[in-house]
Amino acid sequence: MHTIFKFQKFQKAMLFIFLSAFFVSGCPQMKPPETVDYVNVCRYTGLWYQIASYINPNIGDLAGVTAEYSINQDCTVKVVNKGFVDGLDGTPVMIEGVARVVEPATNAKLAVSFPKAGIPGESEYWIIELGEYYSYAVVTNSERSSLFILNRRPTMDEATYQGIIDRLSRNGFDPEQIIKTVQFDDADMPPPETVESVDLESYAGLWYEFARYDTPFDEDAVGVTAEYTLNDDGTVKVVNRGFVGGLDGTPTSIEGVARVVDTETNAKLAVTFDRPDIAGIEFDYWIIELDEDYEWAVVTNATRFVLYILSRTPTLEDSVYEDILYRVVKKGFVADKIKLTPQTE
Repeated sequence: MHTIFKFQKFQKAMLFIFLSAFFVSGCPQMKPPETVDYVNVCRYTGLWYQIASYINPNIGDLAGVTAEYSINQDCTVKVVNKGFVDGLDGTPVMIEGVARVVEPATNAKLAVSFPKAGIPGESEYWIIELGEYYSYAVVTNSERSSLFILNRRPTMDEATYQGIIDRLSRNGFDPEQIIKTVQFDDADMPPPETVESVDLESYAGLWYEFARYDTPFDEDAVGVTAEYTLNDDGTVKVVNRGFVGGLDGTPTSIEGVARVVDTETNAKLAVTFDRPDIAGIEFDYWIIELDEDYEWAVVTNATRFVLYILSRTPTLEDSVYEDILYRVVKKGFVADKIKLTPQTE
């Protein structure tokens, strides 16, 4: 589902890419690797960055390899693999395919084909490990002859990567055959997609900050709320309140005004505050997730530096919060950086 090969013909860089299970020193005498117990295919979709893979002499020096999966109307999975030949600033290559679930009980075994590319047959795509909230995935086939380590971000911390390698070594894979893929920096990730539409009148009112990325300007505030009111000129009045030093600590507040930047969706705004040290500075306010009844929302900026999970009530049901975490991790956020904001009962 995820391999791209480079061939040369008549000494010219005639490039063909395709995804297929490639063969290194497989272990046919071993039992097939065990897959994960269950995969929620909808949560598994989205963009993945290839962190590492098995060595194969047919592969060119592909860099920046990604795989993007989406659900087709017939419940199969659309596969779009991309990469760059001769470095991150090299020639872009792409191939499209389709995957079908082979084992419906787990959704962990799929078969991938690339009919538009004229590649015969199907290749196995077995998911044998998943990170928390599907932050990473490890994919192979029944013979252990292919291996891909995928991540929701272009880089993976070394402790996580080494843990994966150690587990693969104990599971019959050869660590000497695994090479890291040259990838972009996290800062080069495309901005997160916003929701398609926001009704600002429905969005107005009081919100409780349920969780956030910790940033210096949040001042470790707790009991944080944000109240939005529509102004006559189409802007939005912003009043943020909280407490410093605990829920019984010193009250703090800041006022500002938000203007709509993307008038087609109302999902991108820019906020300025009345505090002297940040006067005149506009802050992104991008709404990337929104409950259909406007009961919760997720807000960030173009660089993913900030993240706020807002709720109409001081608490969220565990199942709702868990679903939000899957959604934001899919969009390139780090679950471990998200901290709950203490709130009043």
